[in-house]
This record gives sequence, structure tokens and C-alpha cells, in this order.
Amino acid sequence: DVAVVDAFASPVARALDPNLFAIGSRIAELPAADVFVVATTPFHRPPSRDPALAEVLALVRERYPECPTVLADLYQSGQHYLDLDSAEVLAAYPEIDVLLRYEAEAVLPDLISRLANGRPAAAEVVVGREPPDLDALPLPAWDAIEIEARFALHDRVMSALGRPSWAFPIDGRSLPLLTSRGCPYRCIHCSSNPGLAAGAPKRQRRLSRAGMARHLDQLVSLGARRVHVLDELANASAAHFDALLELVQERDLKLEIPNGLRADHLSDGQIDALRGRITTLSISAESGVQRVVSEIVQKDLDLAQVTRVAERAQAADIPLLVHFIIGLPGETREEINLTLEFALDLHERTGAHPSVQFATPLPGTRLARSVRDLPVVSDFGPYFQQRESPTNEAAPPAELERFKETFDLRLSAMQGPKKVIMNVTYKCNNRCTFCAVGTRTQLDGNYERQIELLEKYRRLGVELLDLDGGEPTLYDKLFPLIRHARAIGYEKVNVTTNGRMAFYPEY
Repeated sequence: DVAVVDAFASPVARALDPNLFAIGSRIAELPAADVFVVATTPFHRPPSRDPALAEVLALVRERYPECPTVLADLYQSGQHYLDLDSAEVLAAYPEIDVLLRYEAEAVLPDLISRLANGRPAAAEVVVGREPPDLDALPLPAWDAIEIEARFALHDRVMSALGRPSWAFPIDGRSLPLLTSRGCPYRCIHCSSNPGLAAGAPKRQRRLSRAGMARHLDQLVSLGARRVHVLDELANASAAHFDALLELVQERDLKLEIPNGLRADHLSDGQIDALRGRITTLSISAESGVQRVVSEIVQKDLDLAQVTRVAERAQAADIPLLVHFIIGLPGETREEINLTLEFALDLHERTGAHPSVQFATPLPGTRLARSVRDLPVVSDFGPYFQQRESPTNEAAPPAELERFKETFDLRLSAMQGPKKVIMNVTYKCNNRCTFCAVGTRTQLDGNYERQIELLEKYRRLGVELLDLDGGEPTLYDKLFPLIRHARAIGYEKVNVTTNGRMAFYPEY
């Protein structure tokens, strides 16, 4: 018999320190048990001792000093994994008897049976192994969770955090789903498939179509209206992803897929099927330079597919998030700049939002093994992808920070202009001594280029237009320019003029 103590069911939240906030509450009551299993995640700041996790473990040990306690990451895929030295974790949490790592289903029942006879003489490490058939596993025991309290928590978090928008909203009765485990690719920065023997081929195990249908039907029966698919790579298989989209559509569910999909496995038809169902489509480019993608990341991705997906998502009116990494080993300073230019150009042309992150050498990744002097990190939560590391000899951390700062400034300058001001000509029929543009060469602008710029900023959402000069009424393309601006959706067009041409009734 299993009882779940679910802190998410509590309406209480609290600040642990100025930078850390606990969504759940202190555990007031613990049922008597033969064995306690405490779930941990990479966000519990391993190998440092996390105060919230330590508090729970200390409470268990205080109330039930003879009861065996297991600390388990219960890893299933879909989140980044810190493959740390087990001895460091045991040292950080002396209250535990067993540290259980990786996937647990194949080993946990036998472990619990053994521990039910009493605490082991010394702390030990148990290594999980992959369940070969995901369909053979029972459905998650959602009946042990207070679902309505969980839904209420999600709504509370979204209303209280005050974000202007969410790429992957968690309100609207959202529940998670894993349709696969692992990833068949070997990208340098990725921590998927932890515990894999050196040189062993990576693979992905997937639920069958029938298995996915069973899981989705369970979530629907619990009242879910939005499903977060948390797979490491949900579209590694086109047939699997097609089946998922069809099953979601049949049940009329909203869908969120936070982890970046592969652009080359994402068909135009699949993008169209996501319209109106997904809040943000997320793909991973990693770099804007093909050599870096192919030789350093080893992603085996044609960047032309990223551009294709961006254009198709724009046509389908689906917001797109594209992930990029800078600071990879062997990447030149010129290639970093080219990646940032690619990201900005894609944003400007298609509206795709670039998420530019620093390469983070997570323990256990090929990236970490390639770095000579690994950074000392006590908390990977705020560090991961947000802080520069010594991963690139050509661009040290301080320079990577400047690259990112400059990029962010340029991106910010491109966001949400309210108005376009266009000097259509520098010709003028006045010669005012104070004029700021009176010394300019008396030339008209290029009409084709003006049309191109008007369309570019209209795509970015601009609705206000000022036409200026010189004296714009001397420009023979002024009226065609105004007509085109109105035709493509500029709601207000202002002409700044000295008024002399307006003296003539025919004009």
C-alpha cells in the first residue's frame, strides 16, 4: 500500500530565502510507514544541501528514526539531469539510507521489500534501469493526488507571478504526460539517457498509440483540458507524433510541448494541426551556423529546416520559440556573431522569438567532459543556461556575457515599436535656417525600399505611421505610399508638412 504526501495540495506558500520560493508547505503530518521514499529533482540544488529537502528528510528521521528512507530522483526523461557523484549527494544528506538514481520502476518494488525488514547498516546507492516496455507499466496513480488542489495551485501561480504572458501556460486544468523516454540523438550539451554505459547507443522508448490513448483518457477522466507533453524529444518519430496529435485532437485538448522539437521532423501538416491548440511551438536550432550544428553539437540538422518551420508557423499564426546556444567549444567569435545575426534575422522576418542561452557543462554531458576547468556550481537552478561558463577558449566568460548583453539590447530595440517614422524625401520648398535636415542632399527616397520597410514593420504589429521629410508633399509617390500603408493595415497615417502644397485645392 502506498500513500502520497503531496505538499502541492496545501494552499500555503513561503519564501525560503530572497531567491528561492517554495510552492508547497511544510509537511505537518506524516503517516506511519515501513519505508519512506522522498522524491528529489535537479532543482533541489545538488550536490549542495537544499533547505526545503533537508527539512523534509530531517522530519522523517526525527519522527521515525528506525524507518529506512530512500532519496530518489525517479528520473523518467524530459528534464535536464545532473549526473553527479553519488558520494557527494550522500554526504549532503546524511539522513538517507539509500540513494536511488535514474528510472525506478524496475528496481523499486524489490528495494522496498528488502528495506521493509529494517535500515541497512550503511548508506548505499541503487542504480535503476530502463523498463523495456512502457505500455506494460501501470497508469500513474493519480488517485493518490488531490487533483482539484493541483489545478487550484496552477491557477494561483499564474495569477500571482504577474507575468505579462506565458509561453507554456499551466492554468486551464493542466496535467503532464510523458509519451516517450530518452532521446536517440547525441547533442554535446544534452543530459538525456543518464547512466548509459560509455559508447552504448542512445535510444528512445515510446508508448504505442493505444498506450498514449490510455494515458490521455485517464487525464481526461480527471478533468484535464490541457496536456503538457514533457518528452525529451516528442517528435523523434514522425509516426508517433502524428498519432499523438490525432489523439489530442479527438479529445479536443489543448497541448503544450515545452522541450524543443526537431525542425526537420516537423511537417507542414503537423504545424497546421497545432494551430489553435498550442500556445507556443518550441524548436531547437542550437546554432545559426551549419558547421557548429553539424560538427560541434553533432545534431545532424539542416538549418534550412529551422527557417522553413519559422515561415510555416508564421503563416499558421503560431508563436514560435527557437533555442540557440553560444559558447560551445570550438565555436569561433565570428560564428557566435553569425548565430546571433541568424536569430535576429529570423525574428525580424518571421516573428520567431530567439531564446539565446549560454552553454552549460552539466555533469555527465559530453560538453562537461570537453571542458578543461569545470566551473564550481553550488546551485544549477539559476545557473543553467543563464550564466556563462569557461566552455570556449576563443570567447571567455566575460566576453560571452558581452555578446549576450549586446544581443539582448538589439532584440529589445526590435520589440513592439508603436510607430514608424519615415522620411520619404529630403526635397523641400522652404529654406528654414533652423532646419535639422536642411543640409541634406535634395533627393527622394526609394519607393520599392519604402514599401518593403512598411511591410516589414506591419508584420511586427506596428499600426501607426508618420511620413516626414524634407517636405513629403513634394514626393510624387506620397499618395501611392499612403494607399499601400492603409491597404496593409496601418490604422493611422500622419503627414508632417509645412502646408504650402495644401494651399492648392486640386492637390
